[in-house]
Amino acid sequence: MKYYLAYGSNLDTTSFYKRCPNAKLVTTATMEGYKLSFKRLNELSNTYLTIEKDESSEIPIAIYKISTEDEKALDYYESIHTNLYYKVETELLLHNQRVLTLTYIMNDSSIYGLPSDDYYKLVKKGYMEHDFDIKYLEEALQRSKKWVNKND
Repeated sequence: MKYYLAYGSNLDTTSFYKRCPNAKLVTTATMEGYKLSFKRLNELSNTYLTIEKDESSEIPIAIYKISTEDEKALDYYESIHTNLYYKVETELLLHNQRVLTLTYIMNDSSIYGLPSDDYYKLVKKGYMEHDFDIKYLEEALQRSKKWVNKND
């Protein structure tokens, strides 16, 4: 079993457990040094959440234990075969122990975009389920709106 760090649509446990039936929620936490961003690969692609390094920011996260089968399902869902996301390992302090967690970050060439209403609602549902502050999502959305308006 591995640890998986969720920050976006996989916070919605209903859809997450359909993809990853062996997964178990370990805890929720805040990860410092990152911010949420709504991004896409190009003007024609859909917009999803990713995380970007930002020393002055933090994001709420959920940590799951996942099986090898769950990891394969996540690889497919996160479209690593199309280079939309790539998989990274991040070291976190969990219950006073350093552990490696895997997560997915969008391709570096991605640009800011606006998410569909359905996607935003799905992520917001996960935030509410875990009692996370919606301000993180709202800040990411405002940054994207500002960028999109400036570049139209």
